Amino acid sequence: MTSAASNRLAVGLVMLGAAACPGPTKPCPFWGVRGGTPSLEIGMRLDGGTFGELTQDGQPAELTFPVQGGHVLFVGARIHDMPGCRQTLSADVFDASGTLYSTEVRQVDFTVADDGGAITDLSDTSSVANVPMCPDYGDRDVVNQDWVLRVTVSDDAGFTATASRHVTPVCRQTSAAALALCQCECAAHYMLGKCANLPDAGTDAGTDGGDGG
Repeated sequence: MTSAASNRLAVGLVMLGAAACPGPTKPCPFWGVRGGTPSLEIGMRLDGGTFGELTQDGQPAELTFPVQGGHVLFVGARIHDMPGCRQTLSADVFDASGTLYSTEVRQVDFTVADDGGAITDLSDTSSVANVPMCPDYGDRDVVNQDWVLRVTVSDDAGFTATASRHVTPVCRQTSAAALALCQCECAAHYMLGKCANLPDAGTDAGTDGGDGG
């Protein structure tokens, strides 16, 4: 694992504690059939706080500029046949060779009924994995390349579900400055100052939440 990947791993693991959910104040809902096989569908948190299920390999996954800086993938899940409270949501991104590029882990509550299962409250970006993808210090572009996204939801009671999808991270910012910053930070061989001279870089990037820190 590269030093950049190690840094992304450290940030992701810190979020497990930073975003831990408070203890539930009422009985935890069970979503689905008790005794059934736990399962999940992977989805992205879209603008406006909606769930965009990744139904097939190769779909685009939007890179977002969060309040903590850089560019992340907002990754969520829809769970079935599992309890909803204090679940550990893990999102891992692998390159074409199977090498781990980035990871993020946090505790979340699945409280919103959705399409036969449950999702987290997508009005809050801390309820999804904020997977750090850029700046890209490596030798391979993040943007417009094939990556494998693996999502796992598990808890201390032994419930666990995992799914994987091939995804293509994309920059789709509507502001020209924000789009240029995304394309610059998410191209290979990033170094400090590389994106400093873009027109209005950093002044019109816009953010969509994230959890800071």
